[in-house]
Amino acid sequence: MQRLQRKGYFRPGVRGFSCLLMATLTVLLQQTAYSATLPETQATQWVGQHVRAYARQQGWHQVTVRPKVTFFTAENRLRPCLSGLSFSAPVESAPVTRFPLLISCSDPAGNWKVRAEATASITLQAITPSDNLPAGTVLSPDNTQTTQIQLQPGQRPDILTRPEDMMQMALKRPLAAGQPVRLNLLKAPLLIRREQPITLLIRQPDLELSAPGIALQNGVRGALIKVKNSSSGRVIVGKVINEQQVSVRAAE
Repeated sequence: MQRLQRKGYFRPGVRGFSCLLMATLTVLLQQTAYSATLPETQATQWVGQHVRAYARQQGWHQVTVRPKVTFFTAENRLRPCLSGLSFSAPVESAPVTRFPLLISCSDPAGNWKVRAEATASITLQAITPSDNLPAGTVLSPDNTQTTQIQLQPGQRPDILTRPEDMMQMALKRPLAAGQPVRLNLLKAPLLIRREQPITLLIRQPDLELSAPGIALQNGVRGALIKVKNSSSGRVIVGKVINEQQVSVRAAE
């Protein structure tokens, strides 16, 4: 009777130990498999967070990021880093869609560093022409729209995403419908053109006088240009206010 009790007590212990051993091995195998892809996984996650933080800073809307990291060494040669990886982008001037990445590990088992290239395909809402626009067109809500576009790896993110940023700006060259409006395509529009009849505003304390004049130079808003007073024939310098008016000093 005692033997039966010992036998019944001993066998469940063996089964319990076997189950525990199998569970431990399973966990170790899972950890080993996870560690093999850990550098690539962590790097991809970091790049995605980095790009999304840039997008929030720029005020972009409806952003989708597809990051990718290409190591300059085989990923299976990288030892697992139990202390966690560190990431840095050495070249700040590189576009957020493609930039070099330095990945390092400071681990008691051994330190290592590796360089990689980070790329990102970004989908977002941007300002585009609603029709083909010729050079010199002044942008407005009437000739633009908000469209979903995609920035490919390597493309610079200097695009307009807010309508207020394009107001009173003109195109330097033609732009096709659906193409994003980039900052390097814009310039301040000419408000005053050479030989154009204008009104000279002569301002002094508590008094504002006006006189007819002729513009002798082209000018954008705020520019200083030469003008001629039609009444006196004098050539003076004034500041462009709008499409018809130039402000000059009272002493002139």
